[in-house]
Amino acid sequence: MTFGYGESGHPDRILLVGGNFVGIEVKKNENNHHCRPELKPKSSNEVMQKRQAQKITNAGGAWICIHNNNLQDLVDLLDSKCRKTCMDFSDDDFKTLTKLKG
Repeated sequence: MTFGYGESGHPDRILLVGGNFVGIEVKKNENNHHCRPELKPKSSNEVMQKRQAQKITNAGGAWICIHNNNLQDLVDLLDSKCRKTCMDFSDDDFKTLTKLKG
């Protein structure tokens, strides 16, 4: 929440994952326009969320709306952004990280 500072509509959670910006909007279920485009935004804040999502993706970042039925989508997105890109890690380090990830 911006609490009066900054622009409205920012994602609920912002992550920097492997050098990639990820905006995460959290909803209680899929009954919203982010998950079901046929629904209209219910408030001006949801309109601003849609604009912020577009800004993030236009800048090369990722944006996702998660809810109780699509948490695997978030896991898949994070997996796609968390690749072994630094050769400073040994293969054993990377195996340990992979095990921790589940």
